[in-house]
Amino acid sequence: MTAMSGYTPNGPQGNGPQGNDPYGLTPQGSGGYESAPGGYESPTGGFDGGGQFGQGYGGGYAGQAAPPPQPQPQPSPYQQGFQGPPGYGQQPPYGGFGVPQQKKSSTGLALGIVGGIVALLLIGGVGGFFLIKNNRPDQTVLDYFAALQAGDADKALSLARQRPSDLSLLTDEVLKASNELGAITDVQVNGRTDRSVRVSYRLDGSQTYATINVTKVSGDWKLRDVAFPVGMMSAEDGSLFLNGIEVKKGAVAFPGLYEVGTGSKHLEWSQETVTVRPDETANVMPLSLSISDDGEQAARDAIRAKWDSCMKKKELQPKGCPFQMKLNGTVNSDTIRWSADPHPADTWVMMPLTDPTKVSGPAAYGLRLSFDYTAGGESYHYDKNVPLRLSIYFDFTQEELEVHWET
Repeated sequence: MTAMSGYTPNGPQGNGPQGNDPYGLTPQGSGGYESAPGGYESPTGGFDGGGQFGQGYGGGYAGQAAPPPQPQPQPSPYQQGFQGPPGYGQQPPYGGFGVPQQKKSSTGLALGIVGGIVALLLIGGVGGFFLIKNNRPDQTVLDYFAALQAGDADKALSLARQRPSDLSLLTDEVLKASNELGAITDVQVNGRTDRSVRVSYRLDGSQTYATINVTKVSGDWKLRDVAFPVGMMSAEDGSLFLNGIEVKKGAVAFPGLYEVGTGSKHLEWSQETVTVRPDETANVMPLSLSISDDGEQAARDAIRAKWDSCMKKKELQPKGCPFQMKLNGTVNSDTIRWSADPHPADTWVMMPLTDPTKVSGPAAYGLRLSFDYTAGGESYHYDKNVPLRLSIYFDFTQEELEVHWET
């Protein structure tokens, strides 16, 4: 079969502002993001697999200013103005009356106040960290890939700017089937801007890179697209099924690995699986269509069955058969014998597939006919072998193949 070549376009590369952090995070050197080449900002601490970026939050961000010094307690004006007699308030000498009294220190009170303020600052810093982390585009993208890994189609759809109109391929069943074919692992954020997030991940063990476009909707970060167009180069190429679901015009699918099918046991695509990538342009499948081994055997079996039926006819002009004979005389029908050598089912050659609804090819054979007849009052016996050529075609999209002759 002649393969029909296709193409898979590359995904768009996002570009964003350079230098300034569009999310109001801390400047370079403070544990936040640093500006990366190409307009993306990269996490200085990297992605640790749990969704944490930058430095830890136990002590706040590095470079944070220390709390201001706290005022020390001062004596009241009343205390300042009272002067006791000499020796008043002093400790009695050893052996005298009274119990020695320790002077109360203000240090404990001051430390308690400072400790309370520091604790409040730490609590506020932790809360602010999680608020910033959960309201960033890269976290939304990580949540999206986590939903794909879990086979949770509804969660992935909830992160879209707008849900797709065609949901036929966007189900838990289809998504889980893709995960069984090839899992998505090792998702990493490589950079971000206020318009896109650059990620890398492994699909069935192969390294993959993608740029995910993002936007803000009512203060929350959303993906511009969570599913991506799929289809064939033309409608005449044949039916395309992904994970058992037929792909209609305008269909979209989540990123992942998909099993391809034709919907017919007689036809097959040149690949068993295809990859859908997070690309806003159509994922045109690089597939070519051919007759499956089962389909070819079914065609030859159909030729043999119909031909053998013709061979049993006791007629010189059998209806529905690609041969006939005209004779002036009276034929003894019981003596009619049709035969062919070689059999057309064995010699039929399929031509290159251009249209699955009409797969044709020639079949060469030798046709033999014998019978007894009378003409002009005389009896005769006819026996002759004639080499012939026949064109046979099928519609391979049909469940049961029907033989069509062209003489």
